Amino acid sequence: MTTHKLYYLYLTILFLCSICGFISYKHFDLKSKILYCSILLSLLAELAREVLVILFNIKAPVYHFLCFLDITLITIYYIKTIKLKHEFFFISISIITPLALEILNTWFFQPMKSLNSNMFILESFVVIIFSLHSLYCILLDDNVKNPIINPDFWFWSFLLFMWSGTFFFWAYIKLIYTNAKEYVDLMQYIQISINAFVYFGIGTIFYYYPKMIKYAD
Repeated sequence: MTTHKLYYLYLTILFLCSICGFISYKHFDLKSKILYCSILLSLLAELAREVLVILFNIKAPVYHFLCFLDITLITIYYIKTIKLKHEFFFISISIITPLALEILNTWFFQPMKSLNSNMFILESFVVIIFSLHSLYCILLDDNVKNPIINPDFWFWSFLLFMWSGTFFFWAYIKLIYTNAKEYVDLMQYIQISINAFVYFGIGTIFYYYPKMIKYAD
């Protein structure tokens, strides 16, 4: 399968993941709704990317906005998962900090027409840390009787897997992009495959979410 075909398969899976979330949305708790917003954001960003490529042959601006909004939503999801005190303060920080970093990165290092790989690497690192700590907290939580049927356990596991791949992919791109494009294409193929697998997994958890929370109680 070519990278182009794989990408459209990934888009299809992402769309179906969003549909599964929509079907189960009324059963979601607040933090799962926040994660679902992140999924919808990714879908809208990919669709906007296609439109920009067709109309203007550019795609980078979409990812500048996606990165800031996505890291904000995932940070709020993390805050809700570990039940931090002073939520309003930390949520405010989670909005202001990524926005400021995105503006600085766009102004001084990677303008709107170039891919914001710096922010993707930073987001990957942050989400990996959040995922590991959230999984640790879930496993230690006495109120979680069985992590295997806990949706948050699976959500964070999938996020850890995807963003670990993203961290490696973007770091790799920055190192070899100018000298070995053939390896970049291979890495892109692997990254799209990982993303497709993760959104398939998250979509499956969305679909079975009502049953999972029923058995978890």
